[in-house]
Amino acid sequence: MNKILTLLLVSIGIFIYQNVSAQSCDTLRNYSLSDNFYEISGDYGALLGHDKIDAGATNVTQWAEPYSVGASTEVRRLVFVPWVVHDEGGSVTFNVYQDNAGVPGAVLGSETVALADIDEYFFTEIDFTTPVTVNGSFFVGYELEYNTPQDTFAILGTFKPGGINYTQMFSGGVWENVDDNYVIGADPLISAWRLDVLCSNAPDPVADFTADGYTACLGSEFIMDGSPSQNVDQYLWYLTGPSATPTYDTDQGINGTLTPTVAGNGQEITLIADGGCKTNGVYTTVDVFNPVSATVGTENTTCGLDNGEINVTSPTGGSGTYSYSIDNGSTFQSNGNYTGLASGSYDVVVNTGGNGCSYTETVTVGATPQETITVGTDQTICAGGTATVTASGTGTIEWFDGGTSVGNGTSINVSPSTTTTYDAVLTDANGCEDIDQVIVNVNALPSIDAGTDDDICNGDSFTLTATGGDTYNWDNGLGAGASHVVSPTSTTTYEVTGTDANGCINTDQIEITVNALPSVDAGTNQTTCAGSAATITATGASSYNWNTLGAGASQVVSPTTTTVYEVTGTDANGCENTDQVTINVNALPTVDAGTDVSICDGSSTTIVATGADSYFWDNGLGAGASQTVTPTATTTYEVTGTDANNCENTATVQVTINPIDDPSFTFNDYCEVAPSNGPTNIATPGGNFIFNPAPSDGASIDASTGEISNGVTGATYTVEYTTNGTCPSSSTETVTVQTNDDPSFDYDDICLGNGLAIEPSNVSTTGGTFAFVTTPTDGATIDGNTGVISGATQGSTYDVEYTTPSGVCQASSIVTVEVFNAPTIVATGGQTICEQDAVTLNATGGDSYSWDNGLGNGDTQVVSPTTTTTYIVTGTDANGCTNTDNATVTVNPLPTVDAGVDQEVCEGETVNISASGATSYNWDNGLGAGATHSFTAAATNTYIVTGTDGNNCVNTDEVIITVNPLPTVDAGADQAICNGDQTTISATGGNTYDWNNGLGAGAAHNVSPTATTTYVVVGADLNGCENSDEVVVTVNAIPTINAGVDQEVCEGESVTLTATASNGTISWDNGITDGVAFTATTTTTYTATADDNGCTATDDVIVTVNPSPIVTTGADQTACENHDPIQLVGSPSGGTFAGPGVSGTEFDPGTSGVGTHTITYTYQDGNGCENSAVQVITVDGCASLDENNINNNIIVKPNPATDYVDIVVDNLKSIQLMTSEGRIIDVSLNMINNNTSRIDVSTLSKGTYILQIQTDKVSTIRKVIIQ
Repeated sequence: MNKILTLLLVSIGIFIYQNVSAQSCDTLRNYSLSDNFYEISGDYGALLGHDKIDAGATNVTQWAEPYSVGASTEVRRLVFVPWVVHDEGGSVTFNVYQDNAGVPGAVLGSETVALADIDEYFFTEIDFTTPVTVNGSFFVGYELEYNTPQDTFAILGTFKPGGINYTQMFSGGVWENVDDNYVIGADPLISAWRLDVLCSNAPDPVADFTADGYTACLGSEFIMDGSPSQNVDQYLWYLTGPSATPTYDTDQGINGTLTPTVAGNGQEITLIADGGCKTNGVYTTVDVFNPVSATVGTENTTCGLDNGEINVTSPTGGSGTYSYSIDNGSTFQSNGNYTGLASGSYDVVVNTGGNGCSYTETVTVGATPQETITVGTDQTICAGGTATVTASGTGTIEWFDGGTSVGNGTSINVSPSTTTTYDAVLTDANGCEDIDQVIVNVNALPSIDAGTDDDICNGDSFTLTATGGDTYNWDNGLGAGASHVVSPTSTTTYEVTGTDANGCINTDQIEITVNALPSVDAGTNQTTCAGSAATITATGASSYNWNTLGAGASQVVSPTTTTVYEVTGTDANGCENTDQVTINVNALPTVDAGTDVSICDGSSTTIVATGADSYFWDNGLGAGASQTVTPTATTTYEVTGTDANNCENTATVQVTINPIDDPSFTFNDYCEVAPSNGPTNIATPGGNFIFNPAPSDGASIDASTGEISNGVTGATYTVEYTTNGTCPSSSTETVTVQTNDDPSFDYDDICLGNGLAIEPSNVSTTGGTFAFVTTPTDGATIDGNTGVISGATQGSTYDVEYTTPSGVCQASSIVTVEVFNAPTIVATGGQTICEQDAVTLNATGGDSYSWDNGLGNGDTQVVSPTTTTTYIVTGTDANGCTNTDNATVTVNPLPTVDAGVDQEVCEGETVNISASGATSYNWDNGLGAGATHSFTAAATNTYIVTGTDGNNCVNTDEVIITVNPLPTVDAGADQAICNGDQTTISATGGNTYDWNNGLGAGAAHNVSPTATTTYVVVGADLNGCENSDEVVVTVNAIPTINAGVDQEVCEGESVTLTATASNGTISWDNGITDGVAFTATTTTTYTATADDNGCTATDDVIVTVNPSPIVTTGADQTACENHDPIQLVGSPSGGTFAGPGVSGTEFDPGTSGVGTHTITYTYQDGNGCENSAVQVITVDGCASLDENNINNNIIVKPNPATDYVDIVVDNLKSIQLMTSEGRIIDVSLNMINNNTSRIDVSTLSKGTYILQIQTDKVSTIRKVIIQ
């Protein structure tokens, strides 16, 4: 038995010999077997013992077409390729059967071979030990005798022009139960025979090689050299080997070409010298190396230099040492790194030593365009100013002043002190540099002079004048102009910005010191009464001048009406201020003492005062609105009225005393013997006389004359005389009808002081004479007519004799007069007190007391005089004698305590209060002692100070401290802006505002901070109270973004644009999403925007869309399943074909199987753009109509497959899937619907698999390619 190496094939065929020579031999024609499964009867589907698959062991309804010879011939040799051989001690018997009416009959001859002597994949010849004689038709088959169920044998043949014959044989693998029939696996095993039949005695052909062993590259065609031989009609070349698909090359002559499909050493090349009736084969080895492949990378030239690179890395395949070439093999080197290359096309070749395997690839070293830089125009700035120099270009930009880097970016701010040239250096993504320059001209600043600092007084104006520039602008809201008149309220620095003809700006400042006006205080307002004087005193300055009054700090004024006095105070700075003090003049009350009255002497009248609140009358009347008076003479009474303002006025009322008619008359007693009587010395004649009382003794009196009639001796009559004038009066005289005068008289004991006069009383008979009985020695005298003693001394006694007038009834009598001593009255309690205090006065030395000043009676009195007052007390002793004493109460006025003027402060401010006018002070509200206090008032309050002077007198005053709340200043909500933007910050809640950071006054300001900045505003309300708030302006950096490099895509391809940003979110225009693939239809510039907190930056990328190439392929056609491979064509050339049954540029109908197949031709142009065209090839089984219909109705899809394969067929019995080596694969089968079954192939390795499909009518084979 010869073993000849061949390749594994994917289909089965019978090797047949055609009559291609003049030799006499019958042609063994092809036969084919229907696609049936062998149905094996028996338990568990196992062939027991030496069961065999042949005509006696099968129920085959159709076996095969027999071989046929025209005359008696011997079958000497079988030629085949074992596909699966698994030896467990079994053997194979090859039988030649008699044709019994179209089915195998009796065995005509056999040859048994142990499985151990058969190798997989080798071209095998089995010589019959005893040639089998055949004549006419016969069959060939084999039987497998098992030692164990794992013994396996199957044959796979190859094609030969002229047809393909099929048969299926059993494999000793696992049996599967289907409908009580045991089916072999999921795929049929296909076997093929080649019969070598001796038909002449001519010499055998001889096959031989001119070389011993070859090397080849996988997938590449190589040439084999054979030696010529006689009796050869054609040379057949076969390449076989482990795990290799058999490859054949038919009728190529002595020098054949083969393309290996599997790599590996020791594969066998079989050369068959085919003589028609006889063949001869020989083999040698070939080492098939994997094709050489490598990764070829390029680096474009940059910066216009020859610095491109080609780097060939990761070579694989071939054998031996790799060598590299980039000039299509003209020169080689030992490594794949090439540098310093110019841009252009290079043919890269990678060779391996001595085996002819190489790799070629044409690559292009591109020229990376060098980015150029464009700078902005030259600029002119002023010294100290900043210029923004700009440049544009793709890449990074760095700026240089000489050799010193001054910044990076498309723009920078520079502040040169002199004219400077700046170099902008652009470095692109490839490190290439381009340089351009921009000049910043620097003009000197003007010398601006705002003038010399000066002082003014608050409220004065000052003229600011700037020089040194062409135009000027002042701060503090003054605006443009060289000169401005200003009136600052506080020391202010004015800055003027001067601009010269070059537009250069400089500044200068002038400080106007505003001297505060003196705090001139004209004193507290006063209240006086009309006609009173007041002293007004100014403080707080150095000199003073009062309007209408003249110079001097103090003035005494006596306004008649409420008057405002204004004082102008001038301090040491010559600054003036004014203050006013109001002297409120309260009108005097209109006091009315009433109308003058007239009364009669001795009468009383009531005088009443009105127009005031309290009253005091002179003439000893004292206090009270009304007084009852009994003047003895016409008297004018003055009343002093005091109103609620303590203002006094006076009024007078005259009480005229009309004299009472003198009713006096004389009616001397008359003696009873007198011839007549009657009154004499009638002072006021014309009146009437009556008795009063009227006597009852019958006496009568003449009313006109007063003469008594019928008087009774001894009787005394009272005669009343009443005048008849304005003030009539009456007087009485008694007249006694005497027999003698009554000289009786009386002197009352009297308490008199030395030298006082004493009058007699009760003189019975007037008209007499008085005389001391004894002339007193103390010098006292007596009036003889009146009896008045003059010069009496206390403690003396005088005897006085009275002698009635001489007359009828003259008489005399003596009376003793005693003069008592006056009591010693002592008044105590006089002292010095404070105004409004009370003091107790006491009197002693008498029995009763009477006090003046309206105090009344009593020895003790409590008084509270408002001014120093002397109180006189009159004491009376038991004798009725009186004396006086006095006590003086000195009244010290209360101190004029001044708590200061009322104040207004702002919440949280310190209050300073100071009292004056006393010696020591004490404040309420917990402040305590001390004239001055500083504190923080929480709320409006009244503070009372008690002041004590040197006399220990106490008074109070109060000051109201009004606490104004701070304004609620709001600087507004915090803001965020982008670097370089401007925003407005605005304050509310106050009346005026002042901002920090140089913003100054004003509620709103436009700011453009370069970094996050906190702005603080101080707001003041109308009360001058200040509060503050702050607003933070966050400056967000503008992000940077890179949209990536420009891209080229093919029409219809998707492209993904991904930008990178320093921060923020990324968005694109044209409706695309970052990092999400899309299909560009035309060449377009796409802009990426980075947005970080509203700050944006953009970058562009250009997507160039290259059109797809125009691709065509061959016309649709129909071919028989056993047709030779069809050469495929496509335009442009250089593309690839894909589809069922496609290998390279050939379509094999036998590989694709019966059906309509779509062949796709794909071409890629120089831009890498692909397009494809399709060609439809219909493969017909070229069998019977029924068989074709069934086969055509079996659909296997998709094919090639990745995840699953669907088999669409009616009346499916069973499906078996096997590898190309015949190993059965256990796969899951799911019924999708009534005629569709699905096999899961997702876990299978890539490769070609055999699908055996059994219906109720046919059994067929399909190849499935798993990708």
